[in-house]
Amino acid sequence: MEVPPTAASRRFNECDIIGNLDRDEKGNVIVGQGEEGKGGKGAAAGGVRASGTSGASGGLGGSKGAAGLGASGGAGGAGGKGGAAGKDGGDGAVTPHFFDKEGKPTNERGYLIDPKTGDVINNMNGEKMFSAKDLDEKGEVPAPFNVEKHNFNPHLVRGDFDYDRNGKPKIEKDASGAYVDKRGNRVSSRGYRIDQAGNVLDNYNRKKLDKAHTTSDGDLPKLFNYNGRRFDVCDIIGQLDKDANGNILPLTDQQGNLVDNKGRRINSKGYLVDEFGNVIDKDGRQIFEAKHLSEDEIPKIFPFTKFNIKNVLGDFEMDPLGNPILDKDAAGNLIDRQGRRVNSKGYLIDKDGNVINRHGKLMFPKKILDSEDDIPKVFRTGLLKSDTASSLSRLMSEIGKNQPSEFDQEEQRIQEEIAQNIRRQKRGNSGNTSVDSMMEDTPANYNFQNQRFEGDMGEGEGEDGEDEEDEYGSQYDQVMGQTGLT
Repeated sequence: MEVPPTAASRRFNECDIIGNLDRDEKGNVIVGQGEEGKGGKGAAAGGVRASGTSGASGGLGGSKGAAGLGASGGAGGAGGKGGAAGKDGGDGAVTPHFFDKEGKPTNERGYLIDPKTGDVINNMNGEKMFSAKDLDEKGEVPAPFNVEKHNFNPHLVRGDFDYDRNGKPKIEKDASGAYVDKRGNRVSSRGYRIDQAGNVLDNYNRKKLDKAHTTSDGDLPKLFNYNGRRFDVCDIIGQLDKDANGNILPLTDQQGNLVDNKGRRINSKGYLVDEFGNVIDKDGRQIFEAKHLSEDEIPKIFPFTKFNIKNVLGDFEMDPLGNPILDKDAAGNLIDRQGRRVNSKGYLIDKDGNVINRHGKLMFPKKILDSEDDIPKVFRTGLLKSDTASSLSRLMSEIGKNQPSEFDQEEQRIQEEIAQNIRRQKRGNSGNTSVDSMMEDTPANYNFQNQRFEGDMGEGEGEDGEDEEDEYGSQYDQVMGQTGLT
């Protein structure tokens, strides 16, 4: 664990700051499970508002619950049914209204907090991870940590195995029938280190991924690269021996390059790379460009990763051709209607051209923007959810529902569509033989509402012929309009 975390290392993982809380079937943390939240009585929905979050207010108190206290000038929320109205907060003090199952105070996101300051702390030794003033109005951590929050190195969450002639790990069972690696560490049937509950662990036994975010057989879901192509993380890592602590033992070739046991070139984090440092898969296909890496680590973009494009867009109107109507300041820099610097696509930027969010925090380094100043495709094609609801409202929306896992449904849907594409190609209905067509689902298969183009349905229609508007819908379409800005 890195304390405090840095964006460059890509080591921050939200599991390090979340309290002892359960999750729903979608993997969302269920807040308010502690002493003041059990059974809904006294489950105060008033969020903790720490020093520096000016103008924020506490939410409504739960049934028979107390209303939230604002901190450092934040207005207290109105009382819920049976609850009294909140009081405006004073300076420095924080009154927590959420607790985990061990009675430790959290904020409305389930992040552990210092009750004296509101700072987010880690769950290992209580050290400060994020200052309260850097949290947003919903208690979320700052960019880019709010998007890249599931970081880990795949080698560190894999067991230590011998391999067969086909390169597959030999996963054994112990006397109790549990899957183990060759050192006796418990693993899933797919070779990932796990605890008794099925959560994915690293070689320090630190939780890195909740069981709710894994497949039914203990595998990791396929990730997205910046172009929106899906890939299996095991396809891009080398085959390496490990020491007693679970750290990889790279080899070197005659030229001094790092290589794996098969002689394939790897980088310092164990990813397969070509001669230019681009991350490739086992078949030599490029997955990430070298410039997409940070300290040799790849970004972890999962199907459950959340991103709201509104947070990085300026305030502007569009012309009839779908281009942003922007002004210029005295120095000739493009600005939006609020006078904030933007690039030609309308994204908020700093003086160096890096894309920032509305709070001024770095979201996308300039080097990963395309030649037209656009952010990576995966973040603007509706493939990712938009986290527009608070953790409490997400919880309330789930009450009364008893649906199969959304993750399993989504994985099944994607796999079925991939199979359909393959069948259509075999019938000669598609002449696309590009690398993208071989690499699972791609953004090219979707329109601006994140709906697939099917041969027997009109654009913008779902399988039942009706418009699809759900939490998977593209925020880009809503904000930018159907402009063709790709």
